[in-house]
Amino acid sequence: KQAAYWTGKAAKNGLNEAELEYAIMLFKGRGVEKNQKQAFEYFKSSALKGNPVAQNRLARLYAYGIATEPNPVEAAKWHIIARNAGIADMKMDLFIAKLPEDMKQKAQTKIDELQGTNGLY
Repeated sequence: KQAAYWTGKAAKNGLNEAELEYAIMLFKGRGVEKNQKQAFEYFKSSALKGNPVAQNRLARLYAYGIATEPNPVEAAKWHIIARNAGIADMKMDLFIAKLPEDMKQKAQTKIDELQGTNGLY
């Protein structure tokens, strides 16, 4: 609980690595009360700051509609970004492979937009 407390404080102050770790704690209910919606927000914040592990976790949440509405385009976007950063996830690769081509293209367009505004690459 003490680790969760301090990790939470660091996450609330925007420390990227702490956001990821605190999101995992919230998602699983380790040291804190389980709160997947709040975990989603921390995963998203960390992902936007360029954390590839958070990016892939966010992709899975979008893919399976956990703590958010299912969104295959967002799932593909975040997984591709994470994969480009070196994160391997065969399950998400298969998820993307099954998407229609227009959804894959929309994901790529969103990646290009994010790249221009956020400098993830």
